[in-house]
Amino acid sequence: MSTELKRQAIELFRQRFGAAPRAIGIAPGRVELLGNHTDYNGGYILAIALDRCVAVAGAPLPGGRLEIASAFFDRTVGNAIGEWRKDESEHWTHYIVGTLKELAEAGAPVGGMQLAVASTVPLGSGLSSSAALEVATAQLALALYPFAIEPMALAQLCQRAENRFVGVNCGLLDQFCAMFGRENSGLFLDCLTLEHSASPIGSDDVAVVVANSMTKHALVAGEYNKIRHDCMEAARKIGEARGKPAQLLREIAMEDFEAHKAALSDMEARRARHILTENQRVLDGLAAAARGDIQTVGRLMFGSHASSRDDLMNSCPELDALIELAREAPGAIGAKLSGGGFGGCTVNLVRKGQAEAFAAHLAEGFEKRMGQKPEIHFCAIGPGARSELL
Repeated sequence: MSTELKRQAIELFRQRFGAAPRAIGIAPGRVELLGNHTDYNGGYILAIALDRCVAVAGAPLPGGRLEIASAFFDRTVGNAIGEWRKDESEHWTHYIVGTLKELAEAGAPVGGMQLAVASTVPLGSGLSSSAALEVATAQLALALYPFAIEPMALAQLCQRAENRFVGVNCGLLDQFCAMFGRENSGLFLDCLTLEHSASPIGSDDVAVVVANSMTKHALVAGEYNKIRHDCMEAARKIGEARGKPAQLLREIAMEDFEAHKAALSDMEARRARHILTENQRVLDGLAAAARGDIQTVGRLMFGSHASSRDDLMNSCPELDALIELAREAPGAIGAKLSGGGFGGCTVNLVRKGQAEAFAAHLAEGFEKRMGQKPEIHFCAIGPGARSELL
């Protein structure tokens, strides 16, 4: 568990509530190396958990009351078990309240609690601070109010919290990575069968550099849900056209797409093509990683970004600038946008000995083009969620 982050969460709890917390839950952010928007289409993903995490320290509170504090906001937000109020002025609390609601509905004996949140995951950056907050909250709640639940079921429960309570129709990628992260390993998930595995990624010579475009996305605003709608419509229309119904693009072969894409709108066709080709990139990347061919993984990452930009259309000028600069930077292996898109971060695989030079090239070039410096984070591939009684 990150010692400094743990200390921050405990100290915040003491400051806000005047006592010591009883337990702490922690969960990592993530970047997907390949598999952009494939998860809710029943596709494949290849991702890594980061050493940037969210920590939630807490203690039981009588009467079913909830009191939620964050290092990022001055106000302590009140709520109650069973009421599950949505405080629209403090939207970040929806991830916590929604997770506790899903736990209670699953039968967990969730009671009142005070919670204090600290984080090293940049907010709204595409590194999945939201899923990390959900999973860290679940880890804390289960430490305070024990309840038996399998790790995959807990990841799905946190996904439901984001779908139902927050209102974002996300797939399982983010919560899966937060739960199943493993140091120095890539995570593969078949989102249709839930088959998953972890395997070493790259070597000691490979560094992970995350570049924040300084353009925040707000997925709840609807663009993420619009992409999902277009993908579902594409699967439905191609299924009808071929005479074999389909609900997910995973059920559509490239041959079916080429034969029946005239049934789709231009946007539906573009987005469906991205998902179909991205699934193949994940499988190719998994095979390349298994044989230690990190250069091929990097080439596939650049291809993934081009597909996200041109077909899925979830990039933006700031993200594209970072990718163009990465292509020509010293030590570059591969780069792409990470997460929902429309802003946030790029993930870059870089030769470790050239990571500083790579970052300097990105920062200088981005400032010249965009008039501001990007935030650069040197990350390690970290472990998954855990909890601790204090």
